[in-house]
Amino acid sequence: MPGLSTDSNTAPDWVTFTGCVTDPLRVDRVCGACGLAWRADEAAGPRGTAQVSRRGDVRLTGPGGASFALMRAQPAAPHPTRPLSLDVEMLSPERLVRFLARPTTPDFIRELEVFCIEAAAAHHPEQSVSGVSDNAAGITIDITGSSPTTVDLVVTVVVALGADVRDHDHVHFEAERASLIGAAHDLRGLLP
Repeated sequence: MPGLSTDSNTAPDWVTFTGCVTDPLRVDRVCGACGLAWRADEAAGPRGTAQVSRRGDVRLTGPGGASFALMRAQPAAPHPTRPLSLDVEMLSPERLVRFLARPTTPDFIRELEVFCIEAAAAHHPEQSVSGVSDNAAGITIDITGSSPTTVDLVVTVVVALGADVRDHDHVHFEAERASLIGAAHDLRGLLP
């Protein structure tokens, strides 16, 4: 990232030096707040909208510091009808919550891709675009409002999938329309 020190003694606290990395990605910087990784010599550095990491994770961030991310995960045991497993992360300025190895399908990823495109393109997506959900994974994403450049999203996640009484957690944030389009394209990286 331009302007940042490449010396671990003078770098900002949110930068973690991962040492000598020998993988082909040559990542040597990681943001402690969001997990975004980059090389010191990248001209652009990390961006502040929809981001796909080199692992294929997808993150939607809002200008107020909140975000939602889907990350590929390894399930504890293979699921017979849900071949894809995702970690679901919700971040706000006050807290970070990650729900591990939620079973889902490629169909949900495709539905979420269409949702992002439609939400970005509609004049009033809160009136014309239906939310998207995967009940088995316990994930729901709804639109509560919009402006010409942003869409207000509420991401709700069931805390414990197997519980008799389902408790929910959520994050509400504003996403730029351009980041929704970027996320729609980046979601393909989560598909097997």
